[in-house]
Amino acid sequence: MPPKVIAPGLLRVFQQVGRDLFIQGLNSSHSGNLSLREKDILWITQRGAPLARLTSRLLVPVSLEDPSCRPAAASSELPVHVEIQTRQGSGAVVHAHPPAVVALSLSLSSIQPLDLEGRYHLPRVPVIPSPDPYDPLEVAGPVAEALEKERIVVVRGHGSFARGADLWEAMHWTSALEHSCRILLLARAPQG
Repeated sequence: MPPKVIAPGLLRVFQQVGRDLFIQGLNSSHSGNLSLREKDILWITQRGAPLARLTSRLLVPVSLEDPSCRPAAASSELPVHVEIQTRQGSGAVVHAHPPAVVALSLSLSSIQPLDLEGRYHLPRVPVIPSPDPYDPLEVAGPVAEALEKERIVVVRGHGSFARGADLWEAMHWTSALEHSCRILLLARAPQG
């Protein structure tokens, strides 16, 4: 049986990362979700939670050992987070809707940054086709498979999924990709 309340230290990390994602414009007020693995428990944000204003009541514990235990309050992206955690045991996953990333994903099959930092850390970020209507169950496998090799992937027209040892690392890749995509869009803009 998972614990009912998250430890104060973990809650603070969720709050700081959620707030930073919002401040950087990587999510709107109630979009995106975060998860963190603690042994056999996956802590995930609640469906529709405002990431910039997280409280302990907005974090849902999910047992990774009991697939039948999938709380209704958990984010609708829970199947994707569970698949990522099951395949590689990442410490954390950040799902965001960065505007420049989403814009480029509409016309590219992969994102290849032009800036030096982006080329070094994220030379090629796969863009995974999105079903219409969107269904997390359909993208869970392809996203998790791509994240076995990559730090971050994008679901076309929807958003990014980044893995990391902790939420800070996953947020770093999310922020870095958005920065590179803004540069890519500026470089593609008509000159003069």
